[in-house]
Amino acid sequence: MPKRGVRDMRFENASIEEYITHRIYKPGRWNMGKHTKDSSFHSHKLYVDGEVYSFIAQGWRQYVYKGDTCEFDWSENNGYKNIDRDTLKVYNKHGERVWRGYCPIDNDIGDQT
Repeated sequence: MPKRGVRDMRFENASIEEYITHRIYKPGRWNMGKHTKDSSFHSHKLYVDGEVYSFIAQGWRQYVYKGDTCEFDWSENNGYKNIDRDTLKVYNKHGERVWRGYCPIDNDIGDQT
């Protein structure tokens, strides 16, 4: 039985207005006190048509840039619009698919050339 207040939706051909990241979890003691940006968890927020969509990932690097378009599945839970990171597909201004940050293994891997 699905949780009450949770909806699943798909967003296609989205143009990004703004992209913000901030660190939410510092890395553990294994890094000898060094605060590396690549290993700590960050919240990534995408602003599309005045709405905020977000996901959590390791690292601070942007997945989507302002001139790009993207498509993704998202679910609303308690007012938050959470992106399913495995479904995030990014296209540059020429319409070519690009991979940044995180690339799941999927059926479109032939498009990577």
